[in-house]
Amino acid sequence: MLSEKHTGKITDIPDGAEVVICGAGMIGVAIAYHLAVEMGAQDVLLIDKRTPLSFTSDKSAELFSCNDWNQAKRRFKARSVALMEELAESTGNLFNMTRRGVLSVATRSETVASFWDRLNSDTLRLSPVRVFEPNSTPSTQYVPSTGEGLAKEPLGADLLLDEGLIRAHYPFLSDDVLAILHTRDSGWFSAHTLGTYLLEQAKGRGVRVIQGEVVAVDKDKHGVCAVRVVKGSGVKSISTRRFVVAAGPFVKRVAAMVNPEVEIPAMIRVIEKILIKDYLGIVPRSAPIISHESELFLEWSEQERDQWQDDDEYRWLLDEFSCGTYLRPEGGKDSPWLLIGWEYAPEAGRPVEVREPTWEPRLSDSVEYVDLTVRAASTLIPGLKRYIGRMVKPAHDGGYFVRMRDPLSGEFVPMPLIGPLGVEGAFIACVYPGVSSGCAAGELAAAWVAGGNLPDYADELSLKRYQ
Repeated sequence: MLSEKHTGKITDIPDGAEVVICGAGMIGVAIAYHLAVEMGAQDVLLIDKRTPLSFTSDKSAELFSCNDWNQAKRRFKARSVALMEELAESTGNLFNMTRRGVLSVATRSETVASFWDRLNSDTLRLSPVRVFEPNSTPSTQYVPSTGEGLAKEPLGADLLLDEGLIRAHYPFLSDDVLAILHTRDSGWFSAHTLGTYLLEQAKGRGVRVIQGEVVAVDKDKHGVCAVRVVKGSGVKSISTRRFVVAAGPFVKRVAAMVNPEVEIPAMIRVIEKILIKDYLGIVPRSAPIISHESELFLEWSEQERDQWQDDDEYRWLLDEFSCGTYLRPEGGKDSPWLLIGWEYAPEAGRPVEVREPTWEPRLSDSVEYVDLTVRAASTLIPGLKRYIGRMVKPAHDGGYFVRMRDPLSGEFVPMPLIGPLGVEGAFIACVYPGVSSGCAAGELAAAWVAGGNLPDYADELSLKRYQ
């Protein structure tokens, strides 16, 4: 990985390894786990500039979902969730995986129409579907999430169009809510705990971890032959015939060391979130993920509106925003914390793409971001207005995420890129969101590296889709 102060001695680095993985975030750790624990690889080396799982993987909202408009990615995501569920069952749910689903909330009729599109999609396959309309007698009752770990939840999706039903189950939501689509295949978990478990299991099977910076990849007529690493004031060459680029936001730079002729069609962005203390208990601790999917205007006093109207730099605060916030309870049943995320940078006229990622992502001004995010969340959950200007030590952080160009639309979407890198022995593994897709990404990348059996979606998630 790339530039930060190096610590330790160059003599700590081995002379060679069967497989070298650049990047010890969730993806790199999961690859090492699958190679060593599931496939029996004897000599795997993880290299990262920082402590494992402490960079982008540490800034995630820790959400997971099985569904996607792309069929290959949907199967890939479902596989990752299935692997996580297997690990949760075998470890006594060590990493607190909970499957409460997502409440996608509409406050405009156009959003309600989009909910019907999702339900009627053959690609998303939200089945079974239960629709609750006003003045009707449904064949089944709506069952809210239990909020208890991996307790059995209904499958498919529920579309709530009955205002009375919505108010009965979610009285804390705005009176402007027209509909709720409750998809049941989603939830969250402790990503750091899962990653630490995978890492410890891998180290127990001989995986080694070193802190250092990969600065070059050497090749001969047979392909990859060595990786050069800086640590302290020295440079060490590590002989290897298998090298995996799992460098997260630095994927373009490290991949270019391997094969400068292959374009990695990636766009790097920063995503931010906050934690606030819900000391008034506005949002129930049993709540699922709540996502406001309609456009919104922020609420301001008349004095504030006049102030923004006269300020060229901040007049955008009066504009319509293209999407709302998402939020969920954070911690156990006695925790007061709420996690809230919102992407408003494009509306603010800020650049979407980060062309040169660094080890310290440039975040929004904390005071501004916290205030605006809580204001946006309060348009859906009015009770949160009581925290504006009265928050107790809110936390604000963020990290990079990587999107790949869709070969058909040309748009940048959260699509995995896992597979060979065009040089014998070199592979790439770049996925967003990495923490929830880590298990399937690790399994797939390990299969490419070790020559194992590949799933039917492997080619579509590799560079072959651009050929």
